[in-house]
Amino acid sequence: MGTIEDIEFDTNYSHATFRFLLLNNQYLNHIGPSPVIVLSHTSLMTFIHVFHDLILCQQHINSDNRKIITLVISNEKIVDWDNNINVTDYNIEKVYIFCEKYSNYIAMKKWDGCYKDKIQDVYLPHEFEYNLLRLGVDYIHKIMPEFRQDRGLCRKLATHAQNLLTTMNNYFQDQIDSLDDPEGEQNQ
Repeated sequence: MGTIEDIEFDTNYSHATFRFLLLNNQYLNHIGPSPVIVLSHTSLMTFIHVFHDLILCQQHINSDNRKIITLVISNEKIVDWDNNINVTDYNIEKVYIFCEKYSNYIAMKKWDGCYKDKIQDVYLPHEFEYNLLRLGVDYIHKIMPEFRQDRGLCRKLATHAQNLLTTMNNYFQDQIDSLDDPEGEQNQ
């Protein structure tokens, strides 16, 4: 089991026109236990460039404004982003928000701040990993044509997408199995 902190970005993805960034909370001076979203398949999420610092993420986005960004962001960070009025980040194409609590989820579903026209969806922790895997497959399919000339890298990306799909297939098989054996779930 891992967390967002365990995701290791593969720099091959930095050459793509489209980028996949995740801005997570950083709990340095947090009192009490830090909320954690458990991810079972962090080793497959190498397409994600993780940031914990809002300013560094914004600088990264602005430093190469020719890249088209999909941003996955925590509900706390999007509020911070909305409060930072000096940001020009016109290259953000899609935004997905993840929340640690149901009350935040409800608030984000009604969000009327920045990127409200670019927000694609809002996720709770129990559905977050599956959606990252699904978005990863879509993302890899989107960038593969850029690398057709580099057959080795193109094969690597195709294999990566296949691994993500296999993991999703296993997820669905587990769901089907739990429906077929409702008593087995109670015995665990």
